[in-house]
Amino acid sequence: MEPHKRKNKKHRKGRPGAESEETKSDQSVPDLGAEDLLKTAQEHMEALEITEALQVLERALAKYPQHVGVLDSLGELLFSLGQVERAVSLHTKSVQLAPNANGHKYLNLAEFLGGKDSLRAYEKGTELMLAQRQACLSAGNEVEAKILTRQIGSAYASMAELYMTDLCDEANAETTCETCLQNALSIDPDNADALQCLANLRILRERDVEASELLDKVLAQVLSESEDKVFNADFCKQTGRLLMELSRYSDSASVLEKVVNSSEENVEAWYLLAYAYYSNGKYNAASDCVKVLSQLFEKKELQDKEIQEATAELDQKLKELEGKKEDMMDQEEDEYEDEEEMSDK
Repeated sequence: MEPHKRKNKKHRKGRPGAESEETKSDQSVPDLGAEDLLKTAQEHMEALEITEALQVLERALAKYPQHVGVLDSLGELLFSLGQVERAVSLHTKSVQLAPNANGHKYLNLAEFLGGKDSLRAYEKGTELMLAQRQACLSAGNEVEAKILTRQIGSAYASMAELYMTDLCDEANAETTCETCLQNALSIDPDNADALQCLANLRILRERDVEASELLDKVLAQVLSESEDKVFNADFCKQTGRLLMELSRYSDSASVLEKVVNSSEENVEAWYLLAYAYYSNGKYNAASDCVKVLSQLFEKKELQDKEIQEATAELDQKLKELEGKKEDMMDQEEDEYEDEEEMSDK
């Protein structure tokens, strides 16, 4: 959702068969203390050596099963790798051991909890991160404070989304949702998650002009994406949907094109792009997207019944348009031949 910083992978060099410094370091891992192990794992992470980082953290956990930093770091990595069940277990254990340390683990947990449990996790995480942010500002650590500011803003936006979904039947849900978004934009005025969520809320209340202005800000950020501000596919797809709600099909296509260019097998993005093209009268481009989808659906793991049905419906509409186009061309040709016959007479 919210942007994450990308780092370039460092390539290792050395003589074939020679023992690298990293190999020697890995061999000595069991003798390192918890903090040294965490540092080693972080170095691997910064070099995008995920497998090596995971191995080091697993060794650390085996040696220091009660160390909160190890629990949090391994849990964080497992979340990013999609190993949710074990990650939740590690973060839950960390919460039990140190409930007032590391607010970010609460945000991770909140994503996989539901309803009020999720809300409580977001609230606790935000509380801890606000205190951490203030400490960073007091110490003059503006870089870390900026990162925390963005994360806190996104956490408030996530709370607002809860009041639009799981907690929509709660008393004063809409008012509380607005308050969460005000809190988000108060601390981080350019927070894309909050701007997108507020735009969605404005669309639901048919305040389309305000929604469009908010999406202008989101669109500008997405299209000027930088290394320290990267938007994931889900965020871009939702932005594309909202832009289509406002009949901004060209802008929607611009966002969705970024998704399919970076994730060529994202069938939902291809369908949304096809629909954006179709709605904007770009029928050939829409047909090209449908052809791509047909090829992707041949892969069993990419089959999605709902998207397949929607694609078939769109394909039928495109074929009907093509048929009408051919009929019009035939009619024009007949009229032209009639005119020639009349002129000959």
